[in-house]
Amino acid sequence: MVTQLRFENSFWTPNNYTGGITVLYDKLEQGRIENEEIVAFIRERISIEELYGKKLCDLSKISSRQDGFLRDDGASLRRSFEKVKNECCNLGQAHLQLASNLAEMVLQPLLKSKEEHAKRLKSSRDELTDYLKMYERLIVDVEKARINYQNKCKIADEIANEASIQRSLEKEKEKMRNEFQLLVVVLGEQSFTEDEIMKFFLRMREEIPSHEVKFPILGVYNDVYTGEDIAKWLQENHLSARTLREAEMIGQELADQGFLRLIGAYGNKFTSSPSAYYQWKAKAFNLRTTEEATPLSKGWGGLVSTIASNHPNEKRARKEADEADEAYRHAVRRLDKTRLHLEESMIDHLNFMERKELDRIKASKAAFLNYAATFSGIISTTQMTSERLLIYHEALNPEKDIRFMIERYRTGPFIPQVILYRNQYNGSANDQTFGVPLEEKAKHDLKYIPQVVTKCLSCITKGFSKWSDADKRLVWTTDVPLASIHALRDNINDGKLINVLIEEYDLTIVAGVLKLYLLELPECLLTFELYEPVKLLYSINPDDQDVETRLSSVSNLITTIPEGNYRTLNAFISHLHQLALSVDSSDNFITTISQIYGFILLRPANKVSFYFDDKHPIRLLKDLIISYGSIFRNLNITSSSIGEIMRRSASRDSLQSNKSTRSTRSTLSNRSSRTRENVANIKINTSPSMINDQHIRDDQGNVFYI
Repeated sequence: MVTQLRFENSFWTPNNYTGGITVLYDKLEQGRIENEEIVAFIRERISIEELYGKKLCDLSKISSRQDGFLRDDGASLRRSFEKVKNECCNLGQAHLQLASNLAEMVLQPLLKSKEEHAKRLKSSRDELTDYLKMYERLIVDVEKARINYQNKCKIADEIANEASIQRSLEKEKEKMRNEFQLLVVVLGEQSFTEDEIMKFFLRMREEIPSHEVKFPILGVYNDVYTGEDIAKWLQENHLSARTLREAEMIGQELADQGFLRLIGAYGNKFTSSPSAYYQWKAKAFNLRTTEEATPLSKGWGGLVSTIASNHPNEKRARKEADEADEAYRHAVRRLDKTRLHLEESMIDHLNFMERKELDRIKASKAAFLNYAATFSGIISTTQMTSERLLIYHEALNPEKDIRFMIERYRTGPFIPQVILYRNQYNGSANDQTFGVPLEEKAKHDLKYIPQVVTKCLSCITKGFSKWSDADKRLVWTTDVPLASIHALRDNINDGKLINVLIEEYDLTIVAGVLKLYLLELPECLLTFELYEPVKLLYSINPDDQDVETRLSSVSNLITTIPEGNYRTLNAFISHLHQLALSVDSSDNFITTISQIYGFILLRPANKVSFYFDDKHPIRLLKDLIISYGSIFRNLNITSSSIGEIMRRSASRDSLQSNKSTRSTRSTLSNRSSRTRENVANIKINTSPSMINDQHIRDDQGNVFYI
């Protein structure tokens, strides 16, 4: 089964909904003009036939001259001439009948069809235009609410900083009183004197490798340590850091007590990540320094409760910021609901106008058939015209015209445009799931794979127990109404752990929600940067390319994507691979699923027309499904790391962290360098350990995707 090009999946544009709709309805407007041209042609032909028929009849009635044929009644030549004139009248009557048949059988149906089509086209375009204008107004309202919210937060921050300065002056006096008292530092379950903690910090600086890191705009930082290296050292050298979780807690204590600071990102959260960078603060070199931790590391809760009494305007400013926050959140939710209704309405209108455009062309085809049929009653001289018209009629194919129109004028596939609510301090993942960057959502869920993906795959896997192999494959290839998918999306799009019993929904809807989640990601799962390298790899003629070399190159390329993307891709392809094992050799399930999901998993950042005919996303997905075991060899999961994931999930509320845009850009820059390196060495093979099973089961038999 080949994926069919339809209006509903061909006239979407990347930055707004108006572009594709304008292209389509301008093309449909051409159809209205074509109807007028056909009607004008038929009318002119009727006029010509009537004039011609009348002239022939008039010609047959011309009287003979008195000194000509009327002079001799019995001449055989006169009788022959009279028959010639009578035949002229018969031919004229035939043409008059032809004109009458054209008016009744061709013109009248065409006029009715033309008027109805013009009304439908205008009504549909006006309705969609009004809806699009309302949606664009709501986008403006959201932007205004966002700017107002940020301004209110800025004002509240400035007032809070003023109060913080007053508070710091009071603390300075207290520090001076305690300057010569014995200082004791407690990290985890271990206490240190001043001399002991200074030696402890000196060892950390000497034994943990440092780096030089460059951040966009901020510049270059020296003596930088990664969260991963710090946590590893603490596990090996601190008595209380027996596990990675305990090492992270001690790292957080170092940050909270003013010894470490996070650079290149907002906040002061400690994470054992290779992309989290830290520097030692002055207090780590001199315990009695008067330098204090930045107020931003304390979070608004502790800061507000401590200094609220020091500034009379602070509470009012914070209240106004909270009110602006609520207004902004409400505006985004309203916009999101409007967008969902707009997409449903657009798809309904696209399907409706596709049917009506097909009906219009079929009506023209029927008119041409009747047009040809009217000539069948004419004498043999016009019979040849009728036969030629029938040949032209057979060559007309309405379905082919629709496909040509889509291929010629399409603007892009359906890619929803999600506008996120972004909290000034917590980012996006706390309040929504769909449209949130995958790494940010996975970090919020404290899982390598976002929960919505694992929930949907687990639900479908459990539901398959009562399904036949053929019905299982229909789950991924059946079209589901967008309104049904949006209903489930709305129930689980609150940023929280999914408590909705999605098992109660039809499996095709669950699969549709997972497909929509992948579509609404701000970057495709295989990343935009991989599009051109994959295209280069698959541009080689298959006959000139060794299969093992190609699969090895694919394996190398996909390891350059972020870990969360890699693991999410692995879980999804693993499910399709297991499903494909039950496919007969004559079944085209793998081809169909690759055509549906290839462009969803891998597409360019700018979806311009010259990408439409690219086949490498489809060929790549085929290779991933068929050769899953050969390609996904780089995911090495141990039982201890699984336990760590479970422990992180249990303490999610205390470990939520915000992801910085600057850090993301740095990560993308590093990933781009790795991608170019893999393309340059496209035939290099890797041999990481093979993983046959990408999920585990707990004591109750529940499946957890890794």
